[in-house]
Amino acid sequence: MSATSKSRAASAPIAQILAVYGILAAGAAGLVLLGFMPAAAIDPHALTRPMFAQFALTVLVWIALPIARNWAVFTGRASPRYFQDFRTNPPAEWIERPARAYNNLMQAPTLFYVIALLMMVTPWADSVQLTLAWVFVALRALHAAIYIGLNHLLARMASFGLSSFALWEIWLRYGAGLRVSEVVSLKISDIDSTRMMLRVEHGKGGKDRQAMLSPRLLELLRDWWRIARPQVWLFRGKGDRTSGLRAG
Repeated sequence: MSATSKSRAASAPIAQILAVYGILAAGAAGLVLLGFMPAAAIDPHALTRPMFAQFALTVLVWIALPIARNWAVFTGRASPRYFQDFRTNPPAEWIERPARAYNNLMQAPTLFYVIALLMMVTPWADSVQLTLAWVFVALRALHAAIYIGLNHLLARMASFGLSSFALWEIWLRYGAGLRVSEVVSLKISDIDSTRMMLRVEHGKGGKDRQAMLSPRLLELLRDWWRIARPQVWLFRGKGDRTSGLRAG
């Protein structure tokens, strides 16, 4: 192989990785912008639909798992001894893809079920949360299809990363009870660390309201104050050393 061919072969994976990071950045930006969209109140039980969709996806992969393994044994493509200790005579990689995809569906999606149930029990949910839930389920379905089908590593990485970002956004919005547009409009004076409350001016429906402030969120906000030293707007100003978020 010539030096030019080697250079091209080495640059191809780098270009693919950069493309995946570009997709992740664009997708993450789109999900953040989704938080700025007007949110309407919904019946929290509407979240049962994406929950059941995620469950249906898990069941489909669950069914594919024994089908792939039994078919491989019956056709001589896998040894029964492998499924005793999962070490002896390993079969072709594609035979165990459904098993790995199923195991993956037992991890992060569990947090999706938890947050969906919390939003129904509390109850606190809006149209943006519902949209994010469907985005998460769609990306998990795409991830499972890629894993079981082509098993393209970078495509898996992109779908997994974006689904994780959607799930993080659902949790963050629920944790503060705020839309992104409300978060960026917070003032230092809106934070009441004594009562552990956040004052939201002109929030949902154009009304002022109070949102709970968790100890962890207060700690993060204090860390941000130490770094940025904002003056009035929590995420805009700098230089004010007299805010109520000082450590101590």
